[in-house]
Amino acid sequence: MKLIIFISLLLPGICFAQPGLLAFTTSTHGQPSGSSNFTASSVWDWPAGVTTVGIQCWGAGGGGGASDTSGGAAGGGKGGGWATNFVTKGAEASLTIIIGAQGSAGTTPANAGGNGGTTHVYRTGTTDTNCLATGGVGSAGKTGTGDGAGATTEVGVAIGSSSFAGGNGGTGAGASAGGGGGGAASNGGAGGDASGTTGGSGTATNPNLGTGANGTANVGAQGSTYGGAGSGGRCNNATDRVGGAGTAGYVRLIW
Repeated sequence: MKLIIFISLLLPGICFAQPGLLAFTTSTHGQPSGSSNFTASSVWDWPAGVTTVGIQCWGAGGGGGASDTSGGAAGGGKGGGWATNFVTKGAEASLTIIIGAQGSAGTTPANAGGNGGTTHVYRTGTTDTNCLATGGVGSAGKTGTGDGAGATTEVGVAIGSSSFAGGNGGTGAGASAGGGGGGAASNGGAGGDASGTTGGSGTATNPNLGTGANGTANVGAQGSTYGGAGSGGRCNNATDRVGGAGTAGYVRLIW
């Protein structure tokens, strides 16, 4: 008998209101159940009796750019994407998990924020990527006065049965604050776009999950875990200001 399993792939302690988007069929009725969560790259060994596992990946958020002139503000980075898939065990003994690194903060005088890394999972010893969530690009640095643009581009191409992009970074406001960072995606949908200096929301039920950082009147702020993007720096008092870093990715396996 085949058992149809609908998986709601969740972060610890968080319950999504809608059913999970990943569904798969396994012919192994009574397969052992469990889950593992990863915030750092790792190798996961297949447990005894487990032949199919669901994967959920979050990409890392991009960093906010720096600014170098009073009255200038850089935009925010783009939030990390999300993807889900399942994998059936082959000849391999393990899966390799690569967590996307956070996009670095843009440094002075007016350097761009770093790109957030992709998060992906593949069968160890193969070149087959089974699930990949995109990273968010860092925003450009701002030279001179005025309002710097937010980042709108993804790093990589998503792989999975379902995927969503992170939110776009917001435009800086030279007169007041750096641009907000884009929010991270999840199985709730695409990450929220930043609105000017206000960071975009993450799309998980928890309102703080993956939220892009709000812009400030000077140094940019870091996005929240997982995959939230950093805000841009705003130069004031003739002092160069750095941007804010994005946050790293995340993986959850469930079986």
